Amino acid sequence: MKVIILLFSSFVLMSCATPPSREEIINADYGNYPVNYKEIVENYMSIRLKDPMSARYRYLDEPVLAWYRGSPYNFGYSLCVYINAKNSFGGYTGPQLNYFMINNGYIIVHHDYKHSVRDVCSRLQQ
Repeated sequence: MKVIILLFSSFVLMSCATPPSREEIINADYGNYPVNYKEIVENYMSIRLKDPMSARYRYLDEPVLAWYRGSPYNFGYSLCVYINAKNSFGGYTGPQLNYFMINNGYIIVHHDYKHSVRDVCSRLQQ
């Protein structure tokens, strides 16, 4: 059920894109399931945060199969994570919602846009 929700959510997030066909979804290369998804996300973010050692992660769920707009479409495992890290002044910024898609151990899509990510991630929790 979550796969269908995320596929629909991905479509809503990228409403300007038409969804892939049923055949494309079935035959897509989603890669291997990212058993070490927490390590993948945290390594990816470690070079993007000002103080990566201060980062606190709250994973909303385990990764699920999904697609993401593109030419061609991106297929992989998606998940949503709240990340709270310190800024340049040494204060925590507050939990920021992030969307990730992983394919074969690599982050292929990452977004932290507040409204669109919140919409997609809220559908994952249903």
